[in-house]
Amino acid sequence: MHNRRTFLQAVAAASSVSVSGGVIGMWPSGVLAATARRIDLYKVVFDQGHPAAVEFGQAAKAAGLTAQAIGRDVTSLWYDDLYHRWRQGAAAIAGLTPARVAFCLQVLGQDAGLRMVFRAQHTPLSDGRLEHRLTGPSSVLERAALLDSGAGWSRGAAALVGHCPAELSSRRTLALTSVSATGFAFREPLVSWVIAPASHA
Repeated sequence: MHNRRTFLQAVAAASSVSVSGGVIGMWPSGVLAATARRIDLYKVVFDQGHPAAVEFGQAAKAAGLTAQAIGRDVTSLWYDDLYHRWRQGAAAIAGLTPARVAFCLQVLGQDAGLRMVFRAQHTPLSDGRLEHRLTGPSSVLERAALLDSGAGWSRGAAALVGHCPAELSSRRTLALTSVSATGFAFREPLVSWVIAPASHA
């Protein structure tokens, strides 16, 4: 894995991706076989500038996961942590961040054999509700109602990434709109995601 070169390529790619565009299509096609065993997440990251993302991080931490606040610049996370960790072997990460941050980390993880295996975009609507567009394993999408629970959508998103199966079943897509308005106002869509080693048959 080329340190500076890989990082610069990822940043360049992320700067050109549309926040409304999906990148889950880069998930390899030979992924099968569902199991109850969850992905062992090395770290969960969240955007410290978004209250909803901060709540996501708190929920992940309460569930026993290692959570780390980051800004919109992933330079420190990459150079000080992930680059060195991924040189030792593939390690799954998850998060709730703007789309560009998720895409940048996805590109950086490719050299370590990682792929985005779950992605949910959370887009604010003019009436205060949220539109959720999810792509991932069927077993995760079956729990999508957590995004509209009384505990709050970002806590529901933390539960979804924390239950992503280690052996990935066939993927599905799902779109839903929250019944009630979110308590957090934000303009830019946020993305919850899991980047992990892809299991092949």
